[in-house]
Amino acid sequence: MKLTKEQIASITLGAISVNEGPNGVEFHRFTPRQEQMYIQKREDFGKKSFASSGVKLCFQTDSRNLHLKVQLDHVEARDYYALEVFANGQRMGCLNNFCEDTMPQYYAREPFPVGDCEGTFDLGEGEKTVTVYLPWNRRTFLQELSLDDGAYINPLRRTKRLMAFGDSITQGYDGLWPSRRLIGRIADALNVEEINKAIGGERFCPDLAALRDDFTPDYITVAYGTNNWHVTSREIFAEHVVGFFENLYRNYPNVKTFVITPVWRKNYQDKTDFDSFFEIEEGIRKAVAGKDNMIVIPGFDMIPHDETLYADQCLHPNDRGFDHYTENLLREIKKHI
Repeated sequence: MKLTKEQIASITLGAISVNEGPNGVEFHRFTPRQEQMYIQKREDFGKKSFASSGVKLCFQTDSRNLHLKVQLDHVEARDYYALEVFANGQRMGCLNNFCEDTMPQYYAREPFPVGDCEGTFDLGEGEKTVTVYLPWNRRTFLQELSLDDGAYINPLRRTKRLMAFGDSITQGYDGLWPSRRLIGRIADALNVEEINKAIGGERFCPDLAALRDDFTPDYITVAYGTNNWHVTSREIFAEHVVGFFENLYRNYPNVKTFVITPVWRKNYQDKTDFDSFFEIEEGIRKAVAGKDNMIVIPGFDMIPHDETLYADQCLHPNDRGFDHYTENLLREIKKHI
């Protein structure tokens, strides 16, 4: 039994729209205006806006088998990818292009084969809850999702939404498994749907914050700044951080917003246009001052200052690094909800 586009849309979490074209069913986490803004702003950001970060399929079924056929377009600066299938919380298999047992310790820039994938998964007997995690670093076209003939499918929706703005770490760099991404795990712990607005390499972007979605999220997270410190001037940062939060506040004045300052990075003492890495946090605090719905959470110590917890030895957490980040950030968020 091959699911229709309408059935696939009904079981999709993390996408604000689901469209069908010649390559298959595609999932969008940005609005058309937001996508167009990024396409016009920077070609690479435009491509990244189509990545399926935070998108998953959630449903109940009595089907024994699940078949997936997927086209994966390479839109990120990482070659590895993974798509995971879970039943009742247990991973039943994956489609990926790496072997975890032989992965180098610092794998972020390693070359891996890229291409499409297809597979059949044994979900076990009886009724079960199924979750399919799509890759955070690929533009995903679902060409086929099939269950056993006669099986039922019951969508599992969530009533609340968390909108996550950020850069590469919020998008998912450099976790191997999409199920272990930071914001996805935060959303699962809070039983909310994640809408991921992160772009690897992004800084505070007032234009994005100005483009309101057609719904009001229940929570927002914001985590930019490390790229501002690395590549922008003080003047541009000061203008953009204020503009971003003014626009965000104008669009969502009553939404509890968790503003996470940059995490530790190995080269945080390097000389840039800023006198100190910590000027970024100071600028963020000034920009949100007086906005009662915005709560600043210091990020520097969210992950131990240990390069073995980073896939590139410097900035992007591996899955063990995301374990620390998730536990510490969730504890801080729960203090306020």
